[in-house]
Amino acid sequence: MLPHWHVLIGLIFSSIIWLMFPSIGFIGFMIILLSAFFIDFDHYLYYVYQKHDLSLKNAYSWFIKRSKFLHSLTPKQRQQYKKPILIFHGIEFWLILVFLALIHQIFLFVIAGAIIHIACDLIQFIYINEPLYSKLSQILTFILNKNKKLVF
Repeated sequence: MLPHWHVLIGLIFSSIIWLMFPSIGFIGFMIILLSAFFIDFDHYLYYVYQKHDLSLKNAYSWFIKRSKFLHSLTPKQRQQYKKPILIFHGIEFWLILVFLALIHQIFLFVIAGAIIHIACDLIQFIYINEPLYSKLSQILTFILNKNKKLVF
């Protein structure tokens, strides 16, 4: 999903949460909103790791180009290619957040934003007939990537 959709959907749902639970305050609202968007920072980290380039503009262009290529393929053809390891998009990261939420409640807001983000990603993956595992476990993604090709 493109970043502007995560911002828009994050804004809508964090606003609804704030209206339903005004006690979270503006800070809680902002943490939820920013978490719903900035969880995608791992896409940039993946690009930097793969391409050894720090340009955010190049990273965005590369992911757009990569997505267009993959979406031009059938779901079966897409399975020949590695899924990116996105460290903030799996149960492994969620477990860390849950542990941190036991230490400080601010991480409950981060979890709320992450839920909004991942729900959007999962809906998109169902719509485009993409397997959900890459949005659920990065360890499983790493294992299933074995013997697959990089996109480019």
